[in-house]
Amino acid sequence: MQRALDSGNLKEAVKHATSLISELRTSLLSPKHYYELYMTVFDELRYLELFFMEEYRKGKSMAELYETV
Repeated sequence: MQRALDSGNLKEAVKHATSLISELRTSLLSPKHYYELYMTVFDELRYLELFFMEEYRKGKSMAELYETV
């Protein structure tokens, strides 16, 4: 996801972010391991958030970003 963001490929980054989030849909992990996975996923999603904030500062509207997603 980060490589896609670094290259400015938002669609690919969102695809990877969706994949990360889908990993949370499991009941196979113990609570401790699920929490670790949860924290890892949301740490990675911060990069996507920062990318959106930067794009907004550059002049893209939230509506444009929403439509892209």
